[in-house]
Amino acid sequence: MGRDMRETMQTAWSLQDLGAKQEILSGPLAGIYDPRGVGKIFFAMLAGFAELEREMMIERTAGGLARAAAQGRHGGRPPVISRDMMRTALGRRADGESVTSIAQGLTDKTASGEQRTVSRRALCNALKAHDAGQAGTA
Repeated sequence: MGRDMRETMQTAWSLQDLGAKQEILSGPLAGIYDPRGVGKIFFAMLAGFAELEREMMIERTAGGLARAAAQGRHGGRPPVISRDMMRTALGRRADGESVTSIAQGLTDKTASGEQRTVSRRALCNALKAHDAGQAGTA
């Protein structure tokens, strides 16, 4: 109903003003939510716990990512261009061959095991990253 407790409560009040009834669909507290008295307090508590859990989940995720980075592990897809492919591409580029023809000559194995040519865009990105790395060390 919302990203934080305040937004959740405002949504609930707006729905109540429109005459809509809210219902807890499962669990031991299943039934129609009564926006008066004890129901109001109960709903506020649930919204508060949900917001707290969301904040804790964000902290745990950030901590896990930081620990993984400290161990040298980073998420995301593996690079399409391997070191061997990069060496080949750099040599062919040094010989004056176009990026398009270099890309057509490089093949990559997919997760299912089939061979496919490397896209021109992937090769351009890899060459740019290589060139930027070379400029940074020079």
